[in-house]
Amino acid sequence: MSRLEFGDYQTPAQLATRVAKLIGSLRPVPKSILEPTCGVGNLLFAALEAHSFEVARGLELNPSYAQTAQERLPHAEITQGDFFVQKLDNLFSSLPEPRLVLANPPWVTSASIGASGGTNLPNKQNLEQLGGMAARTGKSNFDLSEAMLLPLLEQIEGTQDTLMAIIKTTVARKLLKYAALHDWKIHQSAIYQINAKLDFGAAVDACVFVCQGSRFQTSYDCAVYASLESPMPSQTITVQNNTLIADCAAYQDGRAFLGKSHLEWRSGIKHDCSSLMELKITALQLENGLGQMVNLEPDCLYPMLKSSDLGNARTQPRAMMLVSQTFIGEPTTYLPPKTLAYLQQHRTKLAARGSSIYLKQPEFAIFGVGAYSFSPWKVAISGLYKHLEFNVVAPHHSKPMVFDDTCYFLPCQNEAEARLYYALLTTPEAQNALHALIFWDEKRPITKGRLNQLELAKIALHTRQNILLALQKTYPALAVQIQKHWFALEQHATADVPLFA
Repeated sequence: MSRLEFGDYQTPAQLATRVAKLIGSLRPVPKSILEPTCGVGNLLFAALEAHSFEVARGLELNPSYAQTAQERLPHAEITQGDFFVQKLDNLFSSLPEPRLVLANPPWVTSASIGASGGTNLPNKQNLEQLGGMAARTGKSNFDLSEAMLLPLLEQIEGTQDTLMAIIKTTVARKLLKYAALHDWKIHQSAIYQINAKLDFGAAVDACVFVCQGSRFQTSYDCAVYASLESPMPSQTITVQNNTLIADCAAYQDGRAFLGKSHLEWRSGIKHDCSSLMELKITALQLENGLGQMVNLEPDCLYPMLKSSDLGNARTQPRAMMLVSQTFIGEPTTYLPPKTLAYLQQHRTKLAARGSSIYLKQPEFAIFGVGAYSFSPWKVAISGLYKHLEFNVVAPHHSKPMVFDDTCYFLPCQNEAEARLYYALLTTPEAQNALHALIFWDEKRPITKGRLNQLELAKIALHTRQNILLALQKTYPALAVQIQKHWFALEQHATADVPLFA
């Protein structure tokens, strides 16, 4: 068995002891305990040392680990078996209520299991019910822990049972949102942050997630504690209107400006081959990531900005991107001769791109490209940086700027439109609304989905003409155009129009 494939990271004894102390605060006090991935028994051992249970049960896939756990815990029922083929009713049967499900499930993702050639996966499922391109470009990737904990969470909802799991913080938030979307009866949820680097050598944000079932009152508020020993929560997250809220105070201030915008944020171009498609601007000519000097026709070359540029407010390009298509599916056989020869020279590298989105597409295909990619002006932001740094991006030498796929932008037809959108995005109203949605500990905290929930039209209506007058004073030559775009936003704010039409 591959340690990577099975997410085989045993709970350190010290952490297990600290986690076990949380059990004493549970009300009602659990009478039985189940650990569905017990390993060699560290976590279950700590729980039984700290508290008395009428029945203790563990399940473990690895036969050697299961035997070790049984030898360490002679009074527990340890079964060797695969969680994904077990019937939960059998695991829960005869366990006295209220029950505690205690787990440190594998942190490995479905994608990493597949990449390593592993097969330790549940039946294929799209946990967030994503469709189309979103389901094919990584958003349907899930942690194995999600697939394990969701049915366990469903099992305890509407009961007095408790789920307590050591998981990635992002997974804890997904579980909370999933429960809310399905109206599961839970309450008293909490996230206790832990140092995964210290405990597991893993550079991820992790926590102990606690969630109790409820027979009466349901709440999706979740207290967040800075550590297992913190006496008071540092913040509370929740789910409102099917949206996960990161900052409840900011949400109260900005909720009026959240919904679905009539403006659509776009992502940058996805090519998955930066060493060939992104060309560094040098004193003499262009250089690819392989250290080769490249001389191509200008037709398919566009000045580009990366996340590192936008995150540091740099709007002058240091590289060019080879853009092989102007829309998805466009044939690539009629590219200029030097450009086509360059791509053909490196076709093996391009053909090796792993994403399924390139299957059945023209050779040298790219994604995240359309008419919007070539809009002359844009307002753009990095998805990776831990602050809201919007940028007005102008054309460069009469060519539109493009971005890599870690960036997001609003396409604009002229400078006046870009200046207006930027002014609205930097208002306290917009900043509060976005801060309510953004979890800054995520790898990509700023996403297209979150940006598309911000209604600039409503902010324009709320600020009335304060923004308009300030812009017209700052950019007098653009005054008439700014007025036109502001009026269009105001019309959207007051009209019942289809969104993203």
